[in-house]
Formats: sequence, C-alpha cells, structure tokens
Amino acid sequence: MKRKGFTLIEMLGVFTLLALILFLSIPTITGTLKKQKENTYEKFLSDLYLATEAYVQSHTEYNLSVQDQRLYIKLEDVVEANYLKSTVINPKTKEKINLEHYIEIYVDEEYNLHYAYMEEVPEIIS
Repeated sequence: MKRKGFTLIEMLGVFTLLALILFLSIPTITGTLKKQKENTYEKFLSDLYLATEAYVQSHTEYNLSVQDQRLYIKLEDVVEANYLKSTVINPKTKEKINLEHYIEIYVDEEYNLHYAYMEEVPEIIS
C-alpha cells in the first residue's frame, strides 16, 4: 500500500533546514538595512551641502580663497533663497530640518572645500 504525504522525520528535516537558512540570512539582512539607513543620511547631507554651495556661489560677498577660512551658512538663509525646501526630512530624526542649524564650509591646506552639518550653533556666531 502506497502512502501519500511526508513522514514526521522528513517534516522535521525540512523545518530544520529552513530555520538554518533563516538563521544564516538574518545578519546579512540587518546589515543591508543598516547600510541603507547610512546611505540615506549621507544623501541627505549631500543635498544640504549642494544647496548651500549653490547659495554661496550666487552670493558674491562670500569668498572662500583663504586657507582655514570658515563660513557658517544658516539653513534658514538657504531656504529663503529657494535653494532648499523647508520640508526636507532629516532621516535620523524623522523630523523636518531645523532651520536654525548651520552648514560649515571651510578650505583646507590644499584649497579643497569641506562641509559639515552643524546641529549646534557655533560659538563664534552665538
């Protein structure tokens, strides 16, 4: 007589194999999700820096030609000049950007521009 179906041993083997595959894939999946969050935040910063750079280039009163010179551009000014929307969401905090924050731009010893997103008001300005 032929039986249709699986035995208990076969079912346990299949479940064990599936559990092993799941166990081995969880670190990869969580690593990918973490990397995606980091990439999203880097893209957010890149957008802020590009908008600030466009703002600085259109305002001739800013001249970044001196080594170690630093500019602090308030995000509110960039938004008012229509280089950035005020509805941009910070992916870390899940809130709209704080227009009281600053972008620091400075020139290094090789005359390369560098940017930094400043959540705290720089002491020089306050």
